[in-house]
Amino acid sequence: MEEKLLAEKAGYDREAFGELFRANAGMVFRVIMRRVRNEAEAWDIVQEAFVKAIENIEGFEGRSRFSSWVVRIALNEAYDRARRSGREINGWDEVPEDVEHRNPLSELLDKENIGRLANAFGRLNEEEKLLLELKIGEDLSSEQIAAIVGKQDGATRVAIHRARKKLAELMEESDEG
Repeated sequence: MEEKLLAEKAGYDREAFGELFRANAGMVFRVIMRRVRNEAEAWDIVQEAFVKAIENIEGFEGRSRFSSWVVRIALNEAYDRARRSGREINGWDEVPEDVEHRNPLSELLDKENIGRLANAFGRLNEEEKLLLELKIGEDLSSEQIAAIVGKQDGATRVAIHRARKKLAELMEESDEG
C-alpha cells in the first residue's frame, strides 16, 4: 500500500518521483538494455516509461509492484520503437564479457558452458527469454513476473518451469551435437 501512495504522490512531488526512479530504474534499464543493446536508447526508453507511468498513475492499482508495472510499460515502449523502426528486439543471446574465472581450466569450461547457455538461450522465444531473465537475472517473484507479462501467477509459474526445462533440453542437445 505504501508503494501505491508513493506512486500517486510522485505525480506531483519531485522527491517522491526521484525515490521511485532511484529504486526501480536500474532494474528496468537492465531488462531494456538486454533487448535494445544501446545504452543511450535504453535510458531513453526507461525515462519515457517513467514519464508515461507518472502521467497514467491512476492506472496503477497497487495489486502488483510499481517496478513490475513500469517494466511492462518500458517493454511496450521498446517493442513499439522496434516495430516503428523495423528492427528486431533481442534477448540474452550473447556471452557476457565480465565473467569471473578461478583458474585456466575453469575459465575454459566456463567459457564453453556460457557459450552453450547463450546459444540455447538465443533459441528460446521472446516470452521464454523474458520469463527467465526476470526470474533468474532480476530475481523477481513469479507474482511480480505475472504482473509484468499479464498472466495469472499459476500460469506464470508453469511458463517459467517450461522455459527452464526447454533451456535445459536445448543445452543437452548442444552437448550431444
